Amino acid sequence: MKTLLLAALLSVVFTVPLLADPPATTGTSKPQYQVLLDAAKDARAQFDKNIGKMESEKARLIYVTALTDIAYRYMDIGNGRVLQEFQDGMEALNKEIVKHPAPKDSNSKAFTKLRIGKWQSPRHNYIFLSDGTLRMAPESGATNGHWHINGNQYFEDERPYTIILLDNKYLCSPMMKDMYFMK
Repeated sequence: MKTLLLAALLSVVFTVPLLADPPATTGTSKPQYQVLLDAAKDARAQFDKNIGKMESEKARLIYVTALTDIAYRYMDIGNGRVLQEFQDGMEALNKEIVKHPAPKDSNSKAFTKLRIGKWQSPRHNYIFLSDGTLRMAPESGATNGHWHINGNQYFEDERPYTIILLDNKYLCSPMMKDMYFMK
């Protein structure tokens, strides 16, 4: 995986503690998904503080990256679904994430460069080629579709999806049932 460009920013500016793995127990009577929601609420509080201190797009990137990090920590990637005990929390998290799309005038060329390469969805691995085709891994597989990016719109077989986050590590976009992809 490529190095996450915002990692340094997150470690300096973003002070919300992110959990490495879902906790086995919370140590309280809270449902486990509440830990996820609490982390998301802490991220929102930090976003509200950051929005007054820095450029709004920088604050948005820090916030949606943190929320996406939280989401990944609570997903069972191998089975392509959210662990049952985190379902309610993930639904709330997803509703918050989609409120913060990338700017409409995002740099299409920069986003396209980021999208090229191998990506993991909750169900499959894909390879996105610079010629605008995508293949399910391995590389010798047949073409499964075509893609391109225009501003904050990601098109797959001409269906548009709004990009929330696209960086060296994540593509976050409400695409059918798969909202998250990881590089």
